[in-house]
Amino acid sequence: MTEQFKWVDYYEEFASKLLEYRNNRKELIDKEDDSFELDAEAVDEFYDNMDVLLSRNARENKRIKELEKELSEIRNAYYRQKKTLDRYLKAFFIYLHIKH
Repeated sequence: MTEQFKWVDYYEEFASKLLEYRNNRKELIDKEDDSFELDAEAVDEFYDNMDVLLSRNARENKRIKELEKELSEIRNAYYRQKKTLDRYLKAFFIYLHIKH
């Protein structure tokens, strides 16, 4: 496992230990609290990595919202121009119709 994701080893081992009790949950519940020792460093690293992932996700969501806003502005500008062009064309065809 890479140095960046050392905490994965801990959770894989933890999951493997839990599998031993899949058919006997009562025994698992009856175990003393100290039977599963938490590796504080691995837990801290896990939460640090989660913070990084959540931060990245928040930045990406912010950028998506910015892009959606830009797209909306472009779309609005297009429709304003189209509306103006439609009015000019309508006026032009009315002018042609009156002329002839």
